[in-house]
Amino acid sequence: MIKILITSLKSNNELQKQLDLVSTNGAVIDLEQIESVPLLKACVFETMRLRPVAPSGIPRAVNNEIWILGFRIPKGTMVLPLQWAMHRDVKYWVNPLAFQPQRFFDEDGNIINNKAFMPFQAG
Repeated sequence: MIKILITSLKSNNELQKQLDLVSTNGAVIDLEQIESVPLLKACVFETMRLRPVAPSGIPRAVNNEIWILGFRIPKGTMVLPLQWAMHRDVKYWVNPLAFQPQRFFDEDGNIINNKAFMPFQAG
């Protein structure tokens, strides 16, 4: 995960310019300054999308019997939310294998909340 982030950050000239604006004389950037660089946040999100910490998810137990697409899932069944697959599904992501932090911005440049992006799963 760290490798893809560092490689992507190094080759992103726009991000480098934005980081140079908030860092004085190469000083370490603090959390408040990081929040002022939305592109950095988008790069981190995109890295977590492509390389989730737990690709196969964390097992969960179904609280109540449910039916999904005609299949019965009994109460207590262990399920694995496959983040790796969800984060690469063309139904939710255009060109899902490409590193594109811009996918996390709306047309006004604000970070958007894509419901298909769940790097830490659903609570």
